[in-house]
Amino acid sequence: MNRRHTAVVLCAVLFASVAHAGLTAEQKCQQAKWKAQAKVEACLKKNSAKLVGGSADAAAKCWTKFQAGLAKADAKAAAAAASCRFVDNGDGTVGDLNTGLLWEQKTSADGAANPADPHDADNLYTLSVSGTGLDGTAYTSFLAALDGGASTDGGAGTPITGCFAGYCDWRLPSIVELQAIVDPAACGVATCLDAAFGPRPSYAYYWSASAVGADPTSAWDIKFSGSGEIYPYGKTNGDWVRAVRGGLSVPPSAASLVTPTRAPTAVPTATPTAPIATPTQTPKLAGAACSANNQCSSGYCGAFGTGHCCGAACSVGGICGATDCGAAGQCSYPSTVTLASSAPGDCQDVFCNGIGGTTSVDAPTDLPTSATVCQIPACSGPSPLHPTFTAAAAGTDCSADNQLPKHVCGSGISAGVCVQCNGDGDCSGGQTCHSNVCS
Repeated sequence: MNRRHTAVVLCAVLFASVAHAGLTAEQKCQQAKWKAQAKVEACLKKNSAKLVGGSADAAAKCWTKFQAGLAKADAKAAAAAASCRFVDNGDGTVGDLNTGLLWEQKTSADGAANPADPHDADNLYTLSVSGTGLDGTAYTSFLAALDGGASTDGGAGTPITGCFAGYCDWRLPSIVELQAIVDPAACGVATCLDAAFGPRPSYAYYWSASAVGADPTSAWDIKFSGSGEIYPYGKTNGDWVRAVRGGLSVPPSAASLVTPTRAPTAVPTATPTAPIATPTQTPKLAGAACSANNQCSSGYCGAFGTGHCCGAACSVGGICGATDCGAAGQCSYPSTVTLASSAPGDCQDVFCNGIGGTTSVDAPTDLPTSATVCQIPACSGPSPLHPTFTAAAAGTDCSADNQLPKHVCGSGISAGVCVQCNGDGDCSGGQTCHSNVCS
């Protein structure tokens, strides 16, 4: 190596050392989290490759190491009175270093909506026009503007232009993703969002793409104006929106990668041609041998004193299984016993169907559980019945929710929610009601 080349190399090393030493605590934290993201992605891909070979699923270890890396980076930053979570990328997007998600940044929160600009913080959008379909302006206007790219020649190597920030896969976030960006320290004094997300209205509820249970007409929204609480809201109503894309990889399940070693056992799909007659005598005890005068062709009498006959294929220790179905769920006769797999609060009961499977029957008394006095549970139809919630009358006492100082059910946009007040009359001590809060 000549003297000049040596000098160049030494200068480069010295420059790199100086540059690294000049990083702020926040930048070092960002570096550590970017590295943690790269490691977890590599770990998950390596795990998926091992799954194909029959190894045990170790994805949980990948995520545990990732969370440990984030915690270590945050601890070092906190010790230097710094923090790092959200990064303003300078192109209208915000990166979340803890999840890998890329968020849309809003602009112009001046109180005047501008539908021509999808990033205007004051715009309101609906999820649905029909009530259940995803045909509201959040999809037909907002996301259509962000994902409306075009290709000049349709060539595989030709970039698509016109999509927001160069990505054409923007979507509405889930309610869990929205909850993850709530900043508790800012709630009550600002709008529960890091400043990197840009300007935002002082009063705003953001839509999520998550439906409310089995109710196809409602979705969850989240209040980013001083509380960070979530509420069910009808999809035809107007709300604020914020787009998101990306996220860290979700590894495939082990079951999806294992090649079956034999064909699955066929399940009967038709009603048996030889009907099983209803017993004409008093049912025998479970486990007793079936006889001709009990009109069972083979096997053993079923559990629960039903008199039904289990074939050998679905008997367990000489008797039918605990639900009169057997371990394989192969019913030889419809059972009157509700299966344990019937989910509580889903307005349905599940029974054996007599041909090796199950059937679901409307159960109007199997009501869903309400999280608040202000949401009245019901089973709605037509068949099949499904869980729904209706808002209690405004002003209904909801102090039983133990959400002090909230004590009355709200009205309007706060219908179905326990709030402090709907009007000045709900406040005491000369206070007045503003946005359901006494002050």
